[in-house]
Amino acid sequence: MTSSTRWPPWFAATTALPITLWASFREPILRKCRAAHPSMPYGFSLRRGLLLLLLYYSGLLPFVPLGEAVLFFVLPAIINRTYFPVRKGWAGALLSKVVQTVALRKPLLQHLQSRGIQVILWVLNEERDFAAAFAAGATGVITDYPARLRRYLDAHPSPPSPALPPPRPPPLPGHHGSAPPPIAAR
Repeated sequence: MTSSTRWPPWFAATTALPITLWASFREPILRKCRAAHPSMPYGFSLRRGLLLLLLYYSGLLPFVPLGEAVLFFVLPAIINRTYFPVRKGWAGALLSKVVQTVALRKPLLQHLQSRGIQVILWVLNEERDFAAAFAAGATGVITDYPARLRRYLDAHPSPPSPALPPPRPPPLPGHHGSAPPPIAAR
């Protein structure tokens, strides 16, 4: 962005900052993206997300450096209603309960936020889902209906959430991107 760039009037009224980040469920894709632009913030891949859960439940998470800036995750309440990773019915209901119990833990989300990692839940299109996401500790949501979300946020003001951390510094010399380099305290 140059200093002459003008933001649309609706953007000036928000507290959000323009940002781009890498996100993919596939680890090899994220590695390629990070190799191309090492300072770009990035999210957890599926593999790293599963590792995150393993570290959390083993008690080791506070001691492991994380390079990710954001965790994108599905809100379990939409499984079987609007998102169907498995056949609709009892399997979806069971998957929703398991994901809610295992992955969407408020202490985990608070820990990530304390480390400067944003927690974004997707794809939420109903007021009850916005409420559930923020009650669970999400710092943001992805929606197909931004005007609906805007109305919800206007009707339910909350303290501002922390901003995304600044972009990561370039990798240390000799680091080839096979694992994220340690990040200093944010």
